[in-house]
Amino acid sequence: WSFASYGNWLIATNFTNAVQVLKDIPAGVAFEVLAGAPPLARFVIANNNRIILIHTNDGTEYPRRVQWCALENPIDWVQAPLTTGADYQDIADIDGTLIGAVPYDDGFLAFSQNDIARFTPSGNSYIYIIHTFKKSIGTISNSSIVSTVKGVFYWANDDIFLYNEAVSSVPISVGYGVRKTLFGYLNTQ
Repeated sequence: WSFASYGNWLIATNFTNAVQVLKDIPAGVAFEVLAGAPPLARFVIANNNRIILIHTNDGTEYPRRVQWCALENPIDWVQAPLTTGADYQDIADIDGTLIGAVPYDDGFLAFSQNDIARFTPSGNSYIYIIHTFKKSIGTISNSSIVSTVKGVFYWANDDIFLYNEAVSSVPISVGYGVRKTLFGYLNTQ
C-alpha cells in the first residue's frame, strides 16, 4: 500500500483495488472508494492541493504515467488541464518504470530506477513543466526516498544522493563517508 495525507483525508492505493479514502481523520472509521473514478496506481502523493498518482492502470497499465486530480478537487479526475487542472503525463524520456515519488517545493519528483523527473507548476498552477534528469541516478525503491528540510535523499544503485535545487541543479552524491557508515549498518547476510 501507498498512503498520502490530503487535508483531513488519508488516500490509499495498492495497484489492485480502487483508490481508497479515509475521511475525517481521526474520526473516520472505514476506508471507502475515492469518488471520481481515478485509475489504479502503485503510488500516491499529495502536494499543492492535488492528489498525484504514479504508475497507473485504467484498464491498460502505464508504468511511466503520472496523473493528478483537479486543483483543490480530489474527486475530479476528468482530464481538463486548462479549466480544472486535472491531467496526466506519460514520461517517455525516462529509462525504466516509475517506482516512487515525493513532494518537492510546490511540485514533485517522480523516480524510475534510472532517472528522475521534476514536475513544477507553470504560472497558472494548472499545467506542470517537466524536467528529466538523464544521469542514471534514479532510485532502487520508493522506500529509499526521504524528503527533509535539507532536500530529498534517496538510494541509487551505487550511491546515496541528495537533490536540493538550491545546492545543485542535478542530484549530488552525499560522499564516501556517509555511504560507508550507512552500508556498515546494513545486514547483507
